[in-house]
Amino acid sequence: MFAMPMMLLGLSAAVIPIVIHLLNRRKTLPLDWAAMLFLQSSETHRKQRKTPDHWILMALRILLLLLLALLLAMPVIPAGGMATIGRNTPTDVVVVMDHSISSGLVSGRRTVFQHSIATLQHLVRHLSSGDGLSVVVAGHRPYSLTTHGILVADRSTIHRRLITPLEHLHAGLSGSSIPEAIGYAMRVAQRGNDFKKVIVVISNNRSVSWKIGQRGLWQSTLAQSSGEKIPVYNLPIPVMVSESDVAVGPLHVAPAVPGAGHPARILFTVSNSGPLPVSNISLRLLIDGKPVAVRKVTHLAAGSSEAADFKYRFEQAGSHWIQVRTNFQDSLAADNASEAAVHVWKQLPVLIIDHQPGEIGRFRSSRFLAAALNPSSRLGSHMALAAVKVVSITGAAAMRLRHYDVVIVNDPSTLPGALLTRLDLFARRGHGVWIIAGSRTNLQFLNSQLGAHGLSVGVFGPPESARHPPLLVIRDRESSIVKPLLQIGHNQIVGVTLKHWWKLTPEANQTRIIIATGAGAPIVVERPIGAAGGNLLVWTTGVDNQFNDWPTAAGSFVPLVNQSVYSLALSADKLADQRDLNSGGMLVWSGPSTPTITSAQLTLPSHRIIAVHPQLEPGNHYLVTSNHTGEPGLYQLNFTPKRRGEPIYYSVGIDPRQLDPAVLSAADLHWLVSQGYLKKTITLKDIGGVVGSGGGGMSLWPLMALLMLLALVLEGWMCRRVGKLQTDDDPAAMSEAGMTAAFLPEVPR
Repeated sequence: MFAMPMMLLGLSAAVIPIVIHLLNRRKTLPLDWAAMLFLQSSETHRKQRKTPDHWILMALRILLLLLLALLLAMPVIPAGGMATIGRNTPTDVVVVMDHSISSGLVSGRRTVFQHSIATLQHLVRHLSSGDGLSVVVAGHRPYSLTTHGILVADRSTIHRRLITPLEHLHAGLSGSSIPEAIGYAMRVAQRGNDFKKVIVVISNNRSVSWKIGQRGLWQSTLAQSSGEKIPVYNLPIPVMVSESDVAVGPLHVAPAVPGAGHPARILFTVSNSGPLPVSNISLRLLIDGKPVAVRKVTHLAAGSSEAADFKYRFEQAGSHWIQVRTNFQDSLAADNASEAAVHVWKQLPVLIIDHQPGEIGRFRSSRFLAAALNPSSRLGSHMALAAVKVVSITGAAAMRLRHYDVVIVNDPSTLPGALLTRLDLFARRGHGVWIIAGSRTNLQFLNSQLGAHGLSVGVFGPPESARHPPLLVIRDRESSIVKPLLQIGHNQIVGVTLKHWWKLTPEANQTRIIIATGAGAPIVVERPIGAAGGNLLVWTTGVDNQFNDWPTAAGSFVPLVNQSVYSLALSADKLADQRDLNSGGMLVWSGPSTPTITSAQLTLPSHRIIAVHPQLEPGNHYLVTSNHTGEPGLYQLNFTPKRRGEPIYYSVGIDPRQLDPAVLSAADLHWLVSQGYLKKTITLKDIGGVVGSGGGGMSLWPLMALLMLLALVLEGWMCRRVGKLQTDDDPAAMSEAGMTAAFLPEVPR
């Protein structure tokens, strides 16, 4: 086998001496003269001596070129199994260290990662002084501690550049991908100068990290290795957990859009993965790093969880971060705390345009809407955030819509064309418009007027009714209108006696059905308007107890109205500014173009600061994005010069899948070996044999170099021999020896 098989193309150079020989063959013209009779016998004898010498010389030159090509291709003899063939040959050893969240599990008195460091030190003692050592850390993204391997003979450098940095690493919080780390390790190994190469994976054998069954991911890993395949050995760290693991689950804030001065609830779960029950778990709530409340969970059985919450009132608007943590001493400290980032709003100005033509009256049709957005104690809700103003159709003509985040048009029979044009422009600038079709609405308004001004969601038909009120179901569970309700438990729209609703055939491409009857009739639909993030929301049933009893008999009315307003109010730039992210998700911030931003910095959970670049977008606003969100924890965005309300906080939660305790089974290991992804699983006792076996076997470079040197000496000797024969055949040389005078005829004068 060859370490650099591409160099075998040089074997084609062996034809060069043959071509030169053919091109330089002497072309002679026979000329008979009298003295030739005396030379024929000696000439034949010299030709017989010359021919084999020339063939031997050409063969030596061909051999030299062949040996040179083979030497550059780096031939090796592969070592079989765990044998120590060619142990004296230096080896490039790359160790993959798993640094996922599970590496923080306490086994005995040390974490799994600390056991891994001790195993690495044990491995170093089994290496020869000429071996090279590299370490790849397998976290959210694999990385190498050094650019090239460190010579094992330099123990001080190994301790300073490998062992010490590993000892100072923070506990892992993210997941890891062993296949991706192996692919990275192969590239590191290929940078080494040694022929023999070995990869050793040190992990706790968590299945979630080894990506069992993901053949495509493993195939791409093998593709990272060019040339000779590098053997991969699995060195698992035995884990003996004797303490239970208490975890604080993801935090949810209710309402999803909290308001300054309004009560909020922080909901979460506390779980115990076992193996023992735990008692007296103390939980602490921190807001912006300051402890504000404490509560206890008296008992939690092994394998169980319990829902818990804190109540808190944010007094100041702006960006805040929340943390719930426990100092309970358990087997894994990384999941003892959970963070969330939240933006607290001061007010969301909402304009309700009632169907009344004039300002005289109490706007009775809109009283339930106004009450839901500013609920009384009778309704028992604390989700108020909107600052509501109710006007008539005539009064709306004089209103400046840009002062509001949402405009609600409640049960209109008609609207002036100028007002509809302004509503369309209002939505296209990134705001929200909500149209409620009730008992006073007519088909001309729904189909003709709305369609003519770009506010259509489909084709309407006459109102429908049912003898038995249909059940309402949520059709789009990912909608920002209903998704927060599902998270905090309001996941059923029940108790509604639906009497009438407008028939609607929605536009297939743009309109989304959020709530419908059990038979599929749309009740709540939504469609985007324009490119700035504006939305149009349409209810096909009223809110004044004429078409249904939703406002007074169903507990879902108040939260649904509020969530609809929140979603519409945040539909533009604010909607993209999500503060709670998934690992690897895109962090997005947008804001006004004044004051000017010259630079921005993002502080990661590891306290590392990276530069991000604000971009001035069309529409006169800034946009900042970053995908450096692989580490769970808290992120801070700061600007230069400093803007009001910063830092802006974001949070990334721990992926619950990374807490899965399942480890590799015998079938999993068999699959890895049978597919060629893994050589075998070893123990500490096998390390010496593994490093001895190497990846490339015994190098033939010294032998090939010796043969080439010998062939070069022979070629030089043959050149001298052939040259001497040619000198003997040269007429000038013959003249000097007196042969010309003896045999050539005398030229007449």
